[in-house]
Amino acid sequence: MEGLYKELSCPVCLELFSPPVLELPCSHNYCKQCITKTLISQNCTHVNGQFFCPMCRKVTCLRGRGIDGLKRNVFAENVLEKIKEHGIRQETRETRLKSQMCSIHEESINLMCLTDEKPICSICKLFGDHRTHEVTRLAEFYQEKKISFSKQMDRLLFKQETTTEAIQELQNIQDDLILSSKDIKTLISSLGESLVWEIQYKICTLNMMVDSECSVKCNRLQKTLHELQQPHRLYTKMKNLLDSQDNPIEFLKEQKILKDEAERLLRDDRLPQSQKKEGISVGKYVEELMKGLEIKAIAVSNRDSILRKIAEEYNAWRSGCSNVDSTSYDGLDQLINNTVSLSLMSPDETSSSLDWEISSSSEESDVTEEVNEADKD
Repeated sequence: MEGLYKELSCPVCLELFSPPVLELPCSHNYCKQCITKTLISQNCTHVNGQFFCPMCRKVTCLRGRGIDGLKRNVFAENVLEKIKEHGIRQETRETRLKSQMCSIHEESINLMCLTDEKPICSICKLFGDHRTHEVTRLAEFYQEKKISFSKQMDRLLFKQETTTEAIQELQNIQDDLILSSKDIKTLISSLGESLVWEIQYKICTLNMMVDSECSVKCNRLQKTLHELQQPHRLYTKMKNLLDSQDNPIEFLKEQKILKDEAERLLRDDRLPQSQKKEGISVGKYVEELMKGLEIKAIAVSNRDSILRKIAEEYNAWRSGCSNVDSTSYDGLDQLINNTVSLSLMSPDETSSSLDWEISSSSEESDVTEEVNEADKD
């Protein structure tokens, strides 16, 4: 056996071969890892390199495939596998026999001490620590325990069978619960997307309404501006005519038209009125945007949120406003603008009171009608 172990030992590491086992053309065998180390030590790193056999010093050419091109000794690997299996079986047999021997007297264990519930040998009973204890034959005790063990297994099997239906029912409940949670999450996502779409649609609609209101007010301002600039434009025309027209006939013809227009303007002796500042009510659109939304609940995670502050101011305004019309939005506009302004200030500046006086005007009533007419057009 010693000779066999020697033949199956690697000349480099002097241990049993570690598969894969490589056989050189000179018939010497080595572990693959040992050949790899040999190539490194001989600076053979190219796939077409060559190296010396550590045993006989004959040259081996790698021929383009590197170390993978060397022949494997499958026979040696199989013999190694058989030896390892035999060694494991032998070790198991020795371990089993050793476990059946008394560690004190090195006698076969054939009795069972019922007092200490410990396997013992005959000498332990006759002369050892167990001589006054009640004992029985180990084989009989072994059979009794096997029978008791089998009966306990049968009872467990019966209990398992009786609980199978309950287990299946619980598993079905769990599966239904998981499936239900997935369905609910899908529904929540779908409803959430619908809500987001509704809000986005409302935002687009309100933006269009703001654009429409802005257009109406700008047109009105442009019309007033055009009327106020008429005297200046007419004066410029008359001056240009007076300075540049040398033809008497053409001058008389054109001056009559301009003079008539000047007389018409001069007959209107109304003084220009101070123009009211045109604006768009932010409160009206905030109210429209917040309809159907519980902003306070949405913004609860951030008590300093500007959205929450605006919602609180709006709710307070709405609860104290019995009749909502276009003029009553002025107070809400002031509340919202002050809230936005305070939110942009530094923390020291925001300590000021949020109690403001609410003013109102009749400016919005006419604009609302004009916006509605513009939308119809």
